[in-house]
Amino acid sequence: MRVESKIKSASKAKEETNQNATGFMHVREIQSIDYREMHKLARQVVQGDYPVHCLRKYANMNSGFDIESFENEIRQRKPSFFRSLFASVQMTDTGQIAAKAPSIGLDPIDPESEDYKIWMSFELQKRYEILIKLQVNGFILPALWEMHESNRLTERFFVNLAYWSPSVPAGRERLVGKALYSGYEMDFVSAIHMLSPQLENIIRVYLKQAGVNTRHTDQYGIDTEKGLSALASQDVPEYETMFGKNNAAEIRMLFCEGAGPNLRNNVAHGLLDDHSSQSPSAVYAWWFFLKIVFSSF
Repeated sequence: MRVESKIKSASKAKEETNQNATGFMHVREIQSIDYREMHKLARQVVQGDYPVHCLRKYANMNSGFDIESFENEIRQRKPSFFRSLFASVQMTDTGQIAAKAPSIGLDPIDPESEDYKIWMSFELQKRYEILIKLQVNGFILPALWEMHESNRLTERFFVNLAYWSPSVPAGRERLVGKALYSGYEMDFVSAIHMLSPQLENIIRVYLKQAGVNTRHTDQYGIDTEKGLSALASQDVPEYETMFGKNNAAEIRMLFCEGAGPNLRNNVAHGLLDDHSSQSPSAVYAWWFFLKIVFSSF
């Protein structure tokens, strides 16, 4: 009993320390971004056409993400002296340690080593989140506002879109349609909570069709479905083959990585609050989901 009491006390003290640690973090101000030119381009993409055609052009906008280009830029950029010497830690708003990246030192390091791969993943995630904020504030939301100025699409349209999309499994058309319509109507809180499990199901169905075992069987013969992180793992080559290198990486970085938004985990465990459920990451996830549904036409 005394040991259990000490374990509880230590766990409580750790949680309090982590929460207090967030109080020592300070916001670092950077030069503001002038989005006016981006807003102008975003509005031009969806102007002067039928609403359905505008939505198609909207879904087909280039995200600007290319994982190979990102990796090359990170390799060519020399890390700062202190960043090279110290490990990096990613904390949640509540002080929970979500991810860690080791220091890589000042000497050359083997790019095939585990430390380098973890460090690269951490750096990729940081660059990706900058891209998300630029895309959401510069293109995704302004173009959506512009579409709202013309004839509005209905929930029925999005359900029919899901019905005719080869990407959406049978029996999921209404759920997917409602998720897409919610985001279209700027209700990203509802959208992210519906689309996250539906995206996981789409990936699971595709992998099953490719002959991948998507279940885990325990020692007692009980089957449980693998989660998205396991399905989208780099150890599953069929996943990247089916979705393409960039889409496969974006799904991992949006929904699975502890150093990133980790939307699948946060939705599943009720960790999204009023703010984070309509954050740039949630908005981008909705647009990315729309892109997947539209891309198969």
